[in-house]
Parts: sequence; structure tokens; C-alpha cells
Amino acid sequence: MLNDKGVTAIIVALVLTVLIGIAALAIDIGYLTVAKNEAQNAADASALAGARQMAENYGSSNVDLTLNVENVAQNIGGANRVDKKNLFSDNMVIQIGKWYPSNSTFITPANVPDAVCVEVKREPGLTSGPISTFLAPVIGKYNYNINAKSCAYLTGPCEGKPTIPLGISLDWFDNHVCNAPDIIELNATTSSCAGWTNLSSDPFKSLDVQCMINCTVCSDSAICPSGSTDTRCTEACSSCSSSPCKNRPKTTPEVEQNDPIEFGGGSVTDIYRALQRLWSLKCTIGADGICRWETFVVVYDDGDPNAYCGNPNKEYVISTFASLVLTNVIPTGTNMGVYGTVACRSTDEPGGCENAGTVNKSPHLVK
Repeated sequence: MLNDKGVTAIIVALVLTVLIGIAALAIDIGYLTVAKNEAQNAADASALAGARQMAENYGSSNVDLTLNVENVAQNIGGANRVDKKNLFSDNMVIQIGKWYPSNSTFITPANVPDAVCVEVKREPGLTSGPISTFLAPVIGKYNYNINAKSCAYLTGPCEGKPTIPLGISLDWFDNHVCNAPDIIELNATTSSCAGWTNLSSDPFKSLDVQCMINCTVCSDSAICPSGSTDTRCTEACSSCSSSPCKNRPKTTPEVEQNDPIEFGGGSVTDIYRALQRLWSLKCTIGADGICRWETFVVVYDDGDPNAYCGNPNKEYVISTFASLVLTNVIPTGTNMGVYGTVACRSTDEPGGCENAGTVNKSPHLVK
């Protein structure tokens, strides 16, 4: 009997060890899952808050799109608790960069950032260290490390009604910063970053573009009220109402991402004259003496990163949209061309598509 009792004791001890191990697994892993979810919530909140601040920077025309982004992300993330402990600056890794939806890649730094990624960590050496265990020390496990990562992305509008029939190369945005004094090229050379477009898949005709612009001038009662004797208005209205514009497009159409549109390059002189009229009526003179008019244009994808800023003269698809500030239009002479910069802007228009200078104010979680 004594031997039987000894064997039973050993069996009970072994069973208890297994039961305690199972209990440790159930309790500690369950609690670890809760802590992991808390860390993920903190990372999501931090990334979204940082991206929203970036959207505010777009809307307020700050040259530095990263202004206060990290501070806001840190404050919101730090307001969350993981395992009943606060998150400190060393518990969070905040990065600002650009998100490429085509291959789900985040790159930092970036000329024109549009995403904020945040990693929340609890591990040894940090102010809030690893997650302590309850029963797992029985099996030699005293703590667990956890981390959670989240990325929030500012998407662009998927559709829009351009102000003028002009398109800018998507490649331009990977090499410049919006709100900076980087001039968009629109000319007859092969290095142009922009070109005229009919905003449709029909064969390109420069008259269509001229008519869109002239009719835009004539139909805008704010700049050309009924009975106006301003030469710019009378010339535009005369062109819009007579042949050949009478039977051509009168306004720029609403278009969407991936719509194929035809381009005719950037060297059609008559279009410069039409646009110069519209710009001179719309622009506002600033304290620096420069007359500026903000427009909304399409951004086309040339599909060839090795052909940066070529002169667009065939069909391309619309990638996204951008706000363009025209500072001058010179219709003749050696300096003939359209001069302008791209503005960082945010909009209430629904997002969901790649952005190139104009973004939706509400960020999307992408990781």
C-alpha cells in the first residue's frame, strides 16, 4: 500500500504540474491577447491622429507637412494604456513617409509624405517593460514581449471635375514637394511635366481644349457678368457661341481614376491665349505682387519611371488629382508657357485613391 501511495503522489504531482501549466497557458495567454489588443488600439489611434494632423497641414498650406504630426501621434498614443501602464515615448516608434498601395510598401523619408506608421512596444529596457505573467513562472516564464504596428494613409479623391483641361505627370510628385516654389513645366520641349488634355478617350483636338476654357470664362458670372464689355469676356463668349466651339465641349467633364484620356502635348499657342484670359480674370494679386489662381487638374500616370517628365502626347490613364496654383500664363514669345506650383490641399471629397497633392481629410488604416 505504501508503494501504491507513493506512486499516486508522484502521479498527482505530475498531473498538477500539467494542470498548472495548462492554467498558466490559458490565463497568461488570454491576458497577453488582451494586452496585445490594447497595444493595437493604441497604435491605430496614434497613426490615425498623426495622419489627421498631416491632413490639417495640407489644408493650411504649411510647407512642412510633418509639422506637429509626431507630437500629436505621441500624445494620442500615450493617452492609451497597455497592461494598466502608460505608454511613453520609448514605447512608441513613429515614422512619417509615403505609402505605395500598389505593393503595400511604406517608404521613409518622402518628399510628399502621406502616411504615418506607429509601432507600440512593451519589452525589456523600455520605460514600460514587458508584460508580467501570473502563473507561467511555475514553468519558468516570467514575462512576454509584445508589439503592434499600424499605418494610416491619406488617400486622394477618386473622381473630380477639373477646372481646366490640363494634366500633370505623376512622376513629378516623387521628385518635388508641394507648396514649395517648384515650377510645373508646360512647354514644347520633351522635358515637360504637363500637357493639354481633352479629358476623354476621343482623339485629341486642340479646339476642344480651347472651347472648354473659353466657355468656362463666358459662363462664369462672377468674372463675366451679363453685358460685360471686358474684352477678355467678349472674346471668350464670341468664341464659345460661334463655330467651331458651338458644336464642341463647353465645360470640363467630371472624370474618375483610371479613365483613359488623350493628351496633345504642351505647345498649342492658341490654348495659351485662352488660358491667359481665364487666369487674368481669376487670379488675385498678393502682397508680393504675384497674381495667383488655384485650379484643380488631373494627374496622369505615364507608366514609365525612366521617362520622367516627358511631353504627354498620347493616351494616358488618370491616376489622381492635384491643386495647381497658376502664377502666370505667357501666350507668346521666348518665355511662352504656363507657370505654376502644386499646392498641398485637403478636401472633404471622398477619398480611397492614390493622392498627388490633394488628399481626403479622413485617413484610412492600411496596416
